[in-house]
Amino acid sequence: MNTGKKDQLIYDLIKDMTTVYKHWKDSGCQFHIPEEELNYLFAKILKDQKYVLSPLRILEIYNLIYYSYPNEYGNYSVEAYDYSIEADEYLKIHPDCMTDAIVCIKDRDKECVYLPANKRDALVMAGLGLLLFRISNRGIIPGYRHCSKLPYLKKTISEIGKVKRLYSLDLVTNLYTISNSLILEKVRKYVGESSIYKIIESFLHLPIIDKGGYIFMNTYAFHHMDFVTNDAGKPIFRQDIYRRWYKKHITDNKGIPLVGEITYSLLDIVLMDLFDREFKNRFPGIDFVRYLYQVFLFVKDDDSDVLDKNKFKELLIELNLKGEIKIDKDNKWMSISDYTMYVNNDGSVELLDEEERDLKFFRKKK
Repeated sequence: MNTGKKDQLIYDLIKDMTTVYKHWKDSGCQFHIPEEELNYLFAKILKDQKYVLSPLRILEIYNLIYYSYPNEYGNYSVEAYDYSIEADEYLKIHPDCMTDAIVCIKDRDKECVYLPANKRDALVMAGLGLLLFRISNRGIIPGYRHCSKLPYLKKTISEIGKVKRLYSLDLVTNLYTISNSLILEKVRKYVGESSIYKIIESFLHLPIIDKGGYIFMNTYAFHHMDFVTNDAGKPIFRQDIYRRWYKKHITDNKGIPLVGEITYSLLDIVLMDLFDREFKNRFPGIDFVRYLYQVFLFVKDDDSDVLDKNKFKELLIELNLKGEIKIDKDNKWMSISDYTMYVNNDGSVELLDEEERDLKFFRKKK
């Protein structure tokens, strides 16, 4: 077998797959691959220096039910969840202790997830997610999931000092629109033209099969199926019509499949090299913290002097990113994963976990 960087990355992938699988077992989840099958999988990846991923599946996890009831202020709408029978299948292949699946809304009355075709694919994707997480963070942050960053962000935020205004920027839309060529350009800096690079490239181009057996070419196409309509403007899901739409509207493959940590890792690599670097250069007077697709801007001086929103929009356009600056109406609270960012009356900023938040604001002092 040839030795070199490619082979080392493959060995690193096997190591990270083993780490993830051990964590799943230690967490008590029911995800299980027989030992002989697991060993065969590792041996085959090492021998072939590659792994072929199967098409992703779309799995309905629950329907959304809307109903209204009258109260003293008039009618009040309520959204409820009705779990489908298929949710059991989802939980077996993608349990809570595994990499988080990212919910994608197919239409108003249904929520779905992308699901790896089998448990082997799920493990390979999770291992790739950890591998990229470690490489991109240069081993500085321990752990195997991106939420491991939150304690470090907590320390960074506490050292920012007093702020006058807190803004947020949501870049989540870029999960569907960012070009595959850009992602691969940024990933290549870390893994070169290796076997890992080729697996990631195949991951980005995986077709998606829905419950009816329809095949969508990529994430972007799946989320833009409203464009496939008949003369009356109603959606048509015939494959011939879809393929004509795809050929007309898709000039570059776009979007990252929403399957969990590998999705976060790929987006994080792009935004580190693209948004983080350019924002520092354009707005040196503004401190910021980014957690995946959430960006928080800490303005210490007058907004008109420091944060030129028009220049900010120009920056996003130049980087071909989509996002919009927002501010909390009270300029006090903002959510970041399971944490809450809070600006105290003296202008200092804290990042509070659930227990800290409850102790500070909601539990009665004895």
